[in-house]
Amino acid sequence: MPPLTQECWDAAREVAVRCPNLEVLPTIPHEQVGEFLRGATLFAHSSPAEGFPNAFLEAWGHGLPTVTCFDPDGLIERERLGACRDDYASWESELERRLADSGLRAAEGARARHHTQTHHAPEHIHARLAGVLRAAVGER
Repeated sequence: MPPLTQECWDAAREVAVRCPNLEVLPTIPHEQVGEFLRGATLFAHSSPAEGFPNAFLEAWGHGLPTVTCFDPDGLIERERLGACRDDYASWESELERRLADSGLRAAEGARARHHTQTHHAPEHIHARLAGVLRAAVGER
């Protein structure tokens, strides 16, 4: 698990001061996530301590490809929604590749949006949940 301490936060902010293209932000209120993602180029995810992050769905819903060090069930690589690399040099290389290739970003982002719309939109989730609940109470 990554350390969730004030010292870790302070260290990240110190690094950002020295990197003109890096901004370390505090938690963004959920109602502002869409606005934040609309201004993004891609979604860089560096936490290996996740199950299936809602942040993936939020980014994909905005058409953002994902570069991550964690790929739930191989979904990102299999569906070509971005890339998963578990060593820093390869992870950074995948970020740089997408920053340099707007066509790749657009194609992966379109697949990401489509995946979210066809598998995670409320109407799909509601139908699947209703089926599970019917099965649990013995209805057909």
